[in-house]
Amino acid sequence: MTAPTTVGARAAKLDALRAAARRTIDEGKDWIGPLNRGLRLTDATWQESARVCSNAVWHARRTGRDVLKDLDSRPVPGADMSAPAHRTWWHLYFTALRFDFRCGSIRTVFQALDPPGAEHADPYIRAHEVFAVLGRSQPAGLGMLDDLLAQDEAATSREVLHVLLQGLWLGHLLPGRPERILHLTGLPPLSRTADPVALMRTAGALRQLGRPREALTTIDEAIEALPAGDPGVHADLVRERTLITTVLDMAPLAIPIPQGDTA
Repeated sequence: MTAPTTVGARAAKLDALRAAARRTIDEGKDWIGPLNRGLRLTDATWQESARVCSNAVWHARRTGRDVLKDLDSRPVPGADMSAPAHRTWWHLYFTALRFDFRCGSIRTVFQALDPPGAEHADPYIRAHEVFAVLGRSQPAGLGMLDDLLAQDEAATSREVLHVLLQGLWLGHLLPGRPERILHLTGLPPLSRTADPVALMRTAGALRQLGRPREALTTIDEAIEALPAGDPGVHADLVRERTLITTVLDMAPLAIPIPQGDTA
């Protein structure tokens, strides 16, 4: 068992990497190279890399940086996504494509890779292939989702679950979509903490299932849980709340549909 002091020291190192990336992004400097070196020197796990990289990409986009352009200025790593030396680039690349909803681009990358380039990739990378299929409302993505979550290290990763949730949210025509979303947000990595984005996904699923009162309670919890200083996510939460209150406002105006044979 890892000693608490060791866990605390490691968390502090990762927090320092995250803060350094944000600072260099704000200063307009190269942030990818130092982040890659820092993660390698820290001997970061794929879970830690996914956490730090997704945070860095989100911050870069908020400040107006073109993450894909920043990545294009650097050499494309080898196709072996499992290699730690290549992992940071791939984590940043797929995260940036996902935040822009570029499902087709993600699929093109995976289709162009020859095995074993992607088959040994970590669950965070593989989750992006699932996201791309789900995001196009292709039912095959549901089977891919189940296969990925059959692996404990995927099902226990908050970052992997968020990638899959975003794919389900984007794939509006998928069968059983709201039930699938509720299942994912009910898993321990998301259900044990007040995660505002997971709560927003839950609220949307409840709304679609005809449970607007529960949805309203949930979206209000999401708004309360959101840290200050993230206007983009706040706008998403307010948008979902507006959809929910519209459903509630329209309920008294609904015209009853006659039951039985009306011929």
